[in-house]
Amino acid sequence: MAYHMIKKDMEIIDFSVLEEIILRNRIAVLGLCCDNIPYVVTLSYGYDKNDKLLYFHCAKQGQKINYLRENSNVCLTIIDDPGNAEDECGHSFRSVVIKGEMLFVEDEEEMIKGIKVMLGHFEKNPERIMKKIDEKSKTWLNTQMLKIKVNDITGKERNIQK
Repeated sequence: MAYHMIKKDMEIIDFSVLEEIILRNRIAVLGLCCDNIPYVVTLSYGYDKNDKLLYFHCAKQGQKINYLRENSNVCLTIIDDPGNAEDECGHSFRSVVIKGEMLFVEDEEEMIKGIKVMLGHFEKNPERIMKKIDEKSKTWLNTQMLKIKVNDITGKERNIQK
């Protein structure tokens, strides 16, 4: 079901601005639903600008995995929050909403790519951290990489001058 934005003056239509918000931030809120029961969780992510994919990692077992195995359709929100505008009764923000399908990354090479994308998103020196990852360690073997195949992306902003 497609919706249109009611406040068109707040809509971000320039994809480069949407990408800038995604690249600027590091935490997203992921919405899942299984058996008509919603579940929302915050996750760190990495954005692959070339392939337009968001990568995540988590444990191979847990509530999020159970939900995704039943329903891979997800909704993700990333918020760029400069804060409340004092004495204006308002809040400036920019946000991106991504709807898509969460896919399990099973291929070892793509798992490594996903970790590299995430480290590149978070770290100034991702190679140094990557050297510490042991692909035979218990932690690595219990890590599940996920990625979102994007079906729809929208953005919204409100800028209150202080």
